[in-house]
Amino acid sequence: MRFQAMVKISEELPEGERLRLLRSFEILDTPAEDAFDRITQVAAHVVGAPVALVSLVDESRQWFKSKVGVEVDETPREYAFCSQAIRSSEPMVVEDASRDDRFRNNPLVAGGQGIRFYAGMPLVSPEGAGLGTLCVIDREPRNLTAQQLEVLGLLARHVESEMNLRRTAALQRAEHEELAKVSALLESITDNAPVMFFVKRADTLEVEVWNKAAETITGVARDEILGKTGCESFPAAQMDAFQERDRKALDEGKLVVVEETLTGPDGSRVLHTIRVPVYNADGTARCLVGISEDITEKKQAEEALRQAHEELDSRVQERTAELRRVNERLRAEIEERRQAEETLRESEALLRQAQKMEAIGRLAGGISHDFNNLLSVILGYSDFVLDDLDEGSPVWADVLAIRDAGRRAAELTSQLLAFSRRQVLEPQAVSLGELVEGLEKVLTRLIGEDIDLDVSHASGLAKVLIDPGQMAQVVLNLAVNARDAMPNGGRLSINVRNVTADEAAEIGGGRVKSEPSVLMTVVDSGIGMDDRTRARLFEPFFTTKKVGEGTGLGLSTVLGIVEQSGGAISVESEPGKGSVFKILIPRTSEKWCPAVQQPEANPEVLGGHETILVVEDEPQVRALVQRILARAGYEVVVACSPGDALLRCERRREEFQLVVSDVIMPLMNGPELCRRLTRVQPEMRALLMSGYTDDVVRQGSPWPLLRKPITEQSLLRAVRRVLDRAGSDEAASRLVRQASND
Repeated sequence: MRFQAMVKISEELPEGERLRLLRSFEILDTPAEDAFDRITQVAAHVVGAPVALVSLVDESRQWFKSKVGVEVDETPREYAFCSQAIRSSEPMVVEDASRDDRFRNNPLVAGGQGIRFYAGMPLVSPEGAGLGTLCVIDREPRNLTAQQLEVLGLLARHVESEMNLRRTAALQRAEHEELAKVSALLESITDNAPVMFFVKRADTLEVEVWNKAAETITGVARDEILGKTGCESFPAAQMDAFQERDRKALDEGKLVVVEETLTGPDGSRVLHTIRVPVYNADGTARCLVGISEDITEKKQAEEALRQAHEELDSRVQERTAELRRVNERLRAEIEERRQAEETLRESEALLRQAQKMEAIGRLAGGISHDFNNLLSVILGYSDFVLDDLDEGSPVWADVLAIRDAGRRAAELTSQLLAFSRRQVLEPQAVSLGELVEGLEKVLTRLIGEDIDLDVSHASGLAKVLIDPGQMAQVVLNLAVNARDAMPNGGRLSINVRNVTADEAAEIGGGRVKSEPSVLMTVVDSGIGMDDRTRARLFEPFFTTKKVGEGTGLGLSTVLGIVEQSGGAISVESEPGKGSVFKILIPRTSEKWCPAVQQPEANPEVLGGHETILVVEDEPQVRALVQRILARAGYEVVVACSPGDALLRCERRREEFQLVVSDVIMPLMNGPELCRRLTRVQPEMRALLMSGYTDDVVRQGSPWPLLRKPITEQSLLRAVRRVLDRAGSDEAASRLVRQASND
């Protein structure tokens, strides 16, 4: 007959839970007991083994509740055969441990103990925890018969029964102790409660509980009334009324609440009493619990309050007529003041918002400058690694993911710069209507087929001086915002028309000059927004979308581009009534539009052999630019500061064909450095690098500006175009801006 545990060991039980269950038996480190010793003696006799143990596997040891043939009480768990045995519900029989890979190097086998044979029957708790074993051990190899295994199994079940009896007894003791604590706590609570608390027998109405507050309120001591009905302690009329209410609660089986009068040692008292019947499990009444609160002072206070209220009513009526007359006079004054304060609050709110947005803008611009430097390094070195790898390389996809993440970060940085109004714009005199009309196909694909798009513009539109790419971003952002507001479809219309100076002043609300302008109106039939949302609409990182669905920079980017273009934006919206965005851009009298660039003769030639001076105070960016240019064949000389650059130029004035310089550097900015260098070498060309247009750039630098973050392709194209371009620096600037966008 094969041994089988009554309860299988749970393999999913955590070790901490197994140890908790083992200790719940309260058997570890207890003295020897005959019940267990008899079992181990029988086990040793049945098997004919010199050693038999009831072993319990603790956290770091195996402890012997009962032992035959050994003197020690415990051994380290790391050597214990039982640690293996408790992992399975089946018995573990090791015929010759010296031939068993699990145990041949165990000190108990290889050392002086010389254990060869082991048979362990797992001891399992009702919860499926392996607690230990009933095991037999011999120093000679051997085996067990089926009958011996069966007997050992039965003995193991007997050990489990003995352990379960002890745990049950321990639990009962704990429950009894807890019950005693709860009883003492309940007695303390009731005895010290500030309200009168009493308990009466259901059959005789004799008092069983009478707390201190009951003694104080009634003047009847506890030892005078316990075991009695109270007839001896209270007037007969009062006692009859009390018992009638007691019987009513018991007979009707429900709570009874009443205010009653009691004649106590301090005179007549008013009590708010609750009587609650308590029943046995069989439904018979056990007792009546009563709680009485002395509300005498409360009733007196209520009466005093009632009288005061009546007196107050009369006075109020007298004053009401007088106040009504005064109120009429004040109403006109208050309304006038309210209007003035409302106007002041609106002005203050606009000022605070402008100051807050300016502060955030300055912070965003500064952060973006540092980020563009870091992103230049990330994107540049990612390209280097990709150039040196085959597409089949295991890390190709990883490096590609790093580069793509860097590009997405660059897009986010561009949004921050747009919001902070520190990005590099390329203003052109264009027709805003024609620009929007050219985006119609893109907008149709962007918003989806379930939204009806209507794009129109008036004839004879004036030109505006804007960056076409950035203004296209404004239109696309507004379209995406409208699409998200119309999840079930709707209508989106975009109209462009001229407005007079007066109309511009009215629409702009003082945010733009009173001058002829061009108005773009974007109207959607979406869900609209409330005043609270509209007030924060252009704040950076504010979004009503779910986490992960938007950065909160879309509309703040729109605001930054519009204001940097000299315009203003406003919004009108109500919940359920869609939204109307109005963008005002001043007209321009400029007629110039950039000429279309002709393709280069050999656009793939990006390198050269000229000598280039690189000036950059950020070490990683400086090293990146040097490596890109050197890889393309240029001779590169680097300078870590404007002063270093001037010294190098004076020493090798005939050798530099181009200086590539950062804009923002300590002590001297890039444009000023270029001016000094070109005085030394008039034929030397210059190329500036920057992540945003600070005050120096906005003052009108004549040299081309390459946007950061730079990439290998954008830098090489910009350098080549500046070196090859004959003519004005303005023409070179346009070519460099094209390289930045490539």
